[in-house]
Amino acid sequence: MERLRAGQWQVGYENGFLRHLQLGSHEILRMVYFALRDENWTTLDKQIQNEVRDVGPDLFRIAYDCVNVKNGNTVFRWHAVLEGRRDGSITFEISGEALADQLKNRAGFCVLHPPDTTLGQPAEALHTNGDTTRSAFPVNVDPVNPFKDMKGLRWQTLGDWYTLAFEGDVFETEDQRNWTDASFKTFCTPSNLPFPVSLKKGDRVHQKITFMPPALPPMVADEGRIRILVNKDRVTVPEIGVGAASNVQVSPAIGRVIREMGLSHFRIDVRPLGHDWVTGFSEACVAASELQLAPEVALHLSADYKLELDAFTQLCLQNRLSLKRVLLLGDSDAVTPQAIIDQASSLKTHFPKTHFGAGTNYNFQQLNQRHIDATAVDFVSFAAHPQEHAIDDLSLIENLGAQEDVIFSAQALYPDHAVHISPITLKKRFNPYASDPKNITMSETDRTDPRQSTPFCAVWTLGSIKHLTEAGASGVTYYQTHGPQGIVSADGAPYPVGDTLRKLLALPRNVLSSYSTQPLKVDGFVFEDSRMVVWNYTAEEQTVHINDRVVALKPYAIHWD
Repeated sequence: MERLRAGQWQVGYENGFLRHLQLGSHEILRMVYFALRDENWTTLDKQIQNEVRDVGPDLFRIAYDCVNVKNGNTVFRWHAVLEGRRDGSITFEISGEALADQLKNRAGFCVLHPPDTTLGQPAEALHTNGDTTRSAFPVNVDPVNPFKDMKGLRWQTLGDWYTLAFEGDVFETEDQRNWTDASFKTFCTPSNLPFPVSLKKGDRVHQKITFMPPALPPMVADEGRIRILVNKDRVTVPEIGVGAASNVQVSPAIGRVIREMGLSHFRIDVRPLGHDWVTGFSEACVAASELQLAPEVALHLSADYKLELDAFTQLCLQNRLSLKRVLLLGDSDAVTPQAIIDQASSLKTHFPKTHFGAGTNYNFQQLNQRHIDATAVDFVSFAAHPQEHAIDDLSLIENLGAQEDVIFSAQALYPDHAVHISPITLKKRFNPYASDPKNITMSETDRTDPRQSTPFCAVWTLGSIKHLTEAGASGVTYYQTHGPQGIVSADGAPYPVGDTLRKLLALPRNVLSSYSTQPLKVDGFVFEDSRMVVWNYTAEEQTVHINDRVVALKPYAIHWD
């Protein structure tokens, strides 16, 4: 990422967009970009052309053309101009034209605000009618959009006020932590308007965003050395399990490798009375036995849940199955229906040693918007992935922090319950927001990320475990046993993430709370006996200081000490 300057402010430029607008080490904005999203909320690919640059030591002007492509066809054309001035002000202007008829849910600018420097900070929404509403960026994950109907936004950080002015549409802000994206997003068009919208060939879009800093910027230290700072608070690594693969059967080679990892449980998805469900469940239980992992059942139930629960209970009792946990889900509901949750008390009479939970098989957003009475269950659960809105490596690392926030928010909603995330995957498994129901379930190809088998997945997973540990998550299920979405290959060779889990789970579960001064580059665990695990998220070499030790890390490297 290229670093540009607008006076004393630094900003990254990458793929036509602005990232990490900061003063010294203090991040003011995370990203400014524009997107064309279709009727299923898919962000269309873009191609940049004709870039013209004028970059100085404290200012810049960059202009380029850009086209969006869908199914191999060019459907939209943009012209963009970005300017940074010596007074720190920055403008980003776009003019676009539809080249073909199409449906869109969004066409235009988005601004990402970093939670670390905005949580709880005062904010003023400047409305389209000229009124101003004073409030603050929410601390807990907000189920509703905190700022609406805006032509401008002012907010405070570092004790000074910053301003964004919007032209060309009406903007509002949502809390993207609902989808484990570590940002607040200010976007257009307002979410209360109907979508998708039909764009006709020749339709035009023009928008402009202006960023204005305070006239006298505060004094802020540069980033300096990377340090991991440790305190004396003890935190506990959550129980870590793995999900069943699409081909649930495990070979002796796969079984041998996974048995050595020290995992906690094996997630099995079951739909009682569905096609061939007894055979599928039996094969999964055999795999759990071969892996020597306790079964965790995600039980998907329909309107006939009483019949399904009876069939499931009888099968388990007949085969004397011992289940670690059962997550009750509604097969056609985003969040477990209350009528199903209320069955947990009677189920516990048949499964006295089993913990029962409820929640969602989708994102935290579903559970956050539809609260449940969880009195009858032992835990709440939701799924997570880091690619709801962006797919590049840096965005995935940025989004790790949101996993901590959703745990804290779930604990605030359900203070007497354990909180689990099941599963965590690199790519999303479902798109509950698809306009066409047939597009809700993603194909196996669309669920697969080529980074699964790379060192990047290993360090990303360590970062995930670190944030969940700091937040006090009770349990988490990662990925699948084997195959392209697994922790080992189909032949049983461990991917870097599998080898990393084996090494981590051989260490004590109690660690000392710590944080990195540059968490997008390096992070780590520090144990009470002074052992440590430190990793590099980046493609560049990094050096980190921990207490009196200095560790040099190669790209995507993990240091075990």
